[in-house]
Amino acid sequence: MSGTAAFFALAILLTGSLFLALDHRATMERAEAATRDMARVLEEYAKRVFEINDLVLANVLAYVQERGGVGALRDTPDAGVFLAGLAQRTADADHILVVDAEGRRVASSSERGAAGFSFGDRGWFKVHRESGIDRHVGKAIVDRTTGDLVYTYSRPIVGDDERLAGVVQTAMRPGFLDELIASSDVGQGTVLAIWSSSGTLVARTGLSSAQAGRTIEDTILFRAMAHEPTGTYRAVSVIDGVERIVSFRRLERWPVVVTASTPVASVLAPWYRHLAWTVGICAIVLVAIGSLTALGLRAGRAEAGARAGLEAALRDKHVLLQEIHHRVKNNLQVTTSLIRMQEQRFTEPAFKAALRETQDRLHSVALIHETLYRADAGAEVDLADYVPRLIGDVAEAYGAASRGIAVAVRAEPVKLALARAVPVGLVVTEVVSNAFKHAFPGGRGGQVTIAVRRDGDTIEIVVRDDGCGATAATATPKHSGLGTKLIRAFVEQLDGRSVVTCDEGMEFRLSIPAEKRPEARDEP
Repeated sequence: MSGTAAFFALAILLTGSLFLALDHRATMERAEAATRDMARVLEEYAKRVFEINDLVLANVLAYVQERGGVGALRDTPDAGVFLAGLAQRTADADHILVVDAEGRRVASSSERGAAGFSFGDRGWFKVHRESGIDRHVGKAIVDRTTGDLVYTYSRPIVGDDERLAGVVQTAMRPGFLDELIASSDVGQGTVLAIWSSSGTLVARTGLSSAQAGRTIEDTILFRAMAHEPTGTYRAVSVIDGVERIVSFRRLERWPVVVTASTPVASVLAPWYRHLAWTVGICAIVLVAIGSLTALGLRAGRAEAGARAGLEAALRDKHVLLQEIHHRVKNNLQVTTSLIRMQEQRFTEPAFKAALRETQDRLHSVALIHETLYRADAGAEVDLADYVPRLIGDVAEAYGAASRGIAVAVRAEPVKLALARAVPVGLVVTEVVSNAFKHAFPGGRGGQVTIAVRRDGDTIEIVVRDDGCGATAATATPKHSGLGTKLIRAFVEQLDGRSVVTCDEGMEFRLSIPAEKRPEARDEP
């Protein structure tokens, strides 16, 4: 007995560890998928922002060309008025600036900086002067005049001689990232960011002046971002030092990469709570196993060889079995109530329907234990008692009477062991629920008939409705819904077979081998 208890305890530990490992992997995979989805959303959002920037700068370039070039804008108030109006019409725009080939200020949307003030030492100007690129996204900086955090977006002004005649630049506030995160249902600590092709921070949710200009140039993540269009990694952020799950996507038209990241600690917080509960429950179970093992050994030694003690032990076992059925039934009812409470928190029909189906399945199992407890039947379930009660509860749950759906049950006295009664009950629940859900649309009435009988070595259960036949689609082998998968799995577990026919309704026929009755033997 002690060996069995030790084996059972080891099995509990191994099973718990396996489920925890699988749950950990599933939790991380869900988090990775969420960051990938958020990175995809940010990519589209960033495209719209940069397209707006392109339109703004294209308007300025057209204005410069229309006025006769950069030199024609000097000392003319009209250029400043035009740029100021354009900046006011552009969301998150800090200012718009035009400089000549030497970096000297020619026109601006604001009064900051005197005419001729040189921007030749700025990084964005040097890039256009030295490399001749068409578009440049500058790093996050602190505006020297307003103290605001901005990033720059600039394009060159090319003269008639194909040489650099100046640069038009707009400074944008990165507040749109905070607006995006606020409007999204993402996990706590999720951060969105935009990085330049050199790995320098351009914009970030919650950006502070201390973070402006930070770079990830020397990280594994940056090397992956430089060579791959998209990816997901787990790394420690150089910005806040937090280990994160990071998904990135590289934009095709602009030299930037967008990232969405979430802290690993936040992702695993529910898993750690689950771990604590699992460890606590396993500890309680192991203590209970140890206590029961000690009690069993002591009881076995005290009652060995005594027939009266054996009979008492058998009676105690029967009482204990009844108590187990009673407690399992109660626990399943509590679980069903918790799921029902959880269902009320959701408004999505798909979520509510899935939770309702889960309640039906738990109820069918609980009803088996209640039947065993009430009937004092040990470990055998009488389908003549169980099936009508199960169908009645399912019909009530789906409002069959108020919908004009009649229910007829004809069940012969057929007994099944608990291990076989549970899958039978679940199959019947799935099929009958499908009938109530799909066979009578639009307030249409009808009848659902359930028959249980034994024919020799075969037990046959038939569920038939005279509805529109919609439930047949849900029960065909090609259907891949959860209910159909459960039905196929339970039929296979019962070593049976099922047939679905559609003729003025739908008929589901389940055939399973009957349990062999013990043969009577003559007393010697």
